[in-house]
Amino acid sequence: MVRRRITIKDVAEACGVVPSTVSNALAGKAYVRPETRKAIEEAAARLGYRVSPIARALRTQRSFSVGVLVADIANPTFPEIVRGIEDVLRAAGCTLLLCNTDESVILQAEYMRALQDRMVDGLILVSQHLGSPEIDAMLSHAPPAVLVHRRHRDRVQDYVGLDNAGGIVLGLEHLRSLGHRRIAFMCGPVESTAVAERVEAYRRFVRKHELDSDHRLVVQADYTREGGYRACATILALDPRPTAILAANDVAALGALEAAARMRVRVPRDLSVIGFDDIFVSALDAIALTTIVQPKHEIGAAAAQLLLRRITSGKRNYRPKEILFPTQLVVRKTTAPPAQLPTLPAAKGSRRRPRSIGAEVA
Repeated sequence: MVRRRITIKDVAEACGVVPSTVSNALAGKAYVRPETRKAIEEAAARLGYRVSPIARALRTQRSFSVGVLVADIANPTFPEIVRGIEDVLRAAGCTLLLCNTDESVILQAEYMRALQDRMVDGLILVSQHLGSPEIDAMLSHAPPAVLVHRRHRDRVQDYVGLDNAGGIVLGLEHLRSLGHRRIAFMCGPVESTAVAERVEAYRRFVRKHELDSDHRLVVQADYTREGGYRACATILALDPRPTAILAANDVAALGALEAAARMRVRVPRDLSVIGFDDIFVSALDAIALTTIVQPKHEIGAAAAQLLLRRITSGKRNYRPKEILFPTQLVVRKTTAPPAQLPTLPAAKGSRRRPRSIGAEVA
């Protein structure tokens, strides 16, 4: 037998008052007498009355819910971002509706339609596709939306992300300081604006510091261990072989470590590896991955705070805001000077290309 939902009328009958008095008392209206308010609150608790979210949404024109779309819930980076979002939303009395899109444009569009049908107050899109006409149309007519990690290429939208270029420079500068000159970059999906920013930063750094600019050193990988394994295998097959790899994320870096071990390439003696994200397993002694840290919880919290400000302001026409977080480099055990560094200096006043892989003779 299905239990009937307790309504405001049931509470009113139990207290001998009209439903509007119950509504005013539970809403905290000041003109309800204290003794009446106490009786109503006790009756509501005893009967198990809960405010109907549908009724509240119709009354306030707000559902007090926010839709959050993430690209891959299995990626260890996203749960920490979602936790930051959730902490802020929960404190504001909002419910989080989480959708995993699996990097699918079709699935993303379906979820966005479903969330809008449920009258969510806003959307947070974490590493989502933003180029399709259908998604563009929904963003134009949707409730407020905040983008995380991927910008829209053709329109300015509220955005929270990283100083991607700064993070890449940190990793490359560390490798260069160790003596590496032939450095491979395992980048993420090419449609991502974050990836585009990182690739451009990599190429700019290589040109500026006259490192090996072999175009084959940029290899696309996805953000999975399997993708990192395949990309690393491709890199290690190059001749000459790079002495270092900067990976798209920590999960891909773990795949690179696995590929190196299978191919009997020693890390860090033969190959230095740097990740990006600093997921929790990267700090384990058995892995000890050198990585670029992004403040995942803080990014999620900032996205939620920005969205709540948009929701409560009620303004449709506003100047979009961009929030960028700095990155940090954590040096652990997967980076070291390349074994091929030369020991003999060049002749005074001369500069020549060494025979060893990517090394520089001063």
